[in-house]
Amino acid sequence: MATEYQIEFRAPHIIEKGVATTIEAPVTNGADLVAPSAGTVTVYDGGGTKRVDAAAVTITGSIATYSVGAAITTSLSPASDWYAVWSLTVAGATLQARNQAAGVRRVVGAAQPLVR
Repeated sequence: MATEYQIEFRAPHIIEKGVATTIEAPVTNGADLVAPSAGTVTVYDGGGTKRVDAAAVTITGSIATYSVGAAITTSLSPASDWYAVWSLTVAGATLQARNQAAGVRRVVGAAQPLVR
């Protein structure tokens, strides 16, 4: 039986306005992380305009990543209907997947516990 691979997004991509933001696409074989050999990503803003067009990804720690440059988002308004289309090569086959994204004004850190 052939091994099946899939791109497993854990959450939508959050792309911060005016800040270089790394997005990622982990590939698994159902149990283990598998490094793609190559790939591209295309990022669309809320109006459907390509902001990144078939850019080459970087493989970091066995995960396909791409840094959306600050200049790409500086003049854009925040919107929750962005998306990214990934095309990754794994074991000679091409996997394609789309992930939701949001262009946000700023990323707020995790809440800190209240200490009294």
